[in-house]
Amino acid sequence: MADRQCGYCGKTVSDKFLLCPYCREELKAPAERRRAPRDPLQGAKHIRRGLLYTLLGVVCYYLFGGYDPILTPPFEVEPWLTDYVLPVVVLGGLGLMVFGVIRRYSG
Repeated sequence: MADRQCGYCGKTVSDKFLLCPYCREELKAPAERRRAPRDPLQGAKHIRRGLLYTLLGVVCYYLFGGYDPILTPPFEVEPWLTDYVLPVVVLGGLGLMVFGVIRRYSG
C-alpha cells in the first residue's frame, strides 16, 4: 500500500484510511481527473459569429465595390479596401464557421 501525508497534521498515513489516526480529520481522496461535461452548444457561438462576419463582408463588398448603381457610398472608397480587406473578412468568417461546426460536432 502507498502512504500519503495528512493535510492537517502532516504525518504519514496509509491510503486505506478515511480518517487520520493521529488527528482524526477526514482525509481527502486523491484528486481525480474529471472531464468537464460537454456543452451541447459549444460551437454555436463561433458559427453565429462567423455568419455575421461573412454577411458583413459580403454586404460591404457589394456596396463599396460599386456593383449597385443606386446605392453608392457618399465618399471615395480606397481600392485596397475592396481588393484586400473585405475578402479577408469574408474568408475569416467562413473559417470561423467551419471551426464552430468542427467544435460542435467533434466528440
